Amino acid sequence: MKNDQKNRKTARYAAFVAAVKKRDGHKCAICGAGDKLHVHHLIPYDLNESLQTDVSNGLTLCEKCHGAIHGRKFRSAD
Repeated sequence: MKNDQKNRKTARYAAFVAAVKKRDGHKCAICGAGDKLHVHHLIPYDLNESLQTDVSNGLTLCEKCHGAIHGRKFRSAD
């Protein structure tokens, strides 16, 4: 398992995710959705170790918006 995957399974990382979601009202910062939430790192996780669990470096996004930021497309359920 790569180090970043190990780090994301720690209690410290879980606390970071919970704090970002709480700060953002458990809603996507782009569309306001409240389900399938992810925490996006504004400064990429692997570029700055000191910001990996800094709440100011996180943003709550739904799966669709998070994927769009990273260039992934999702099929519509329609």
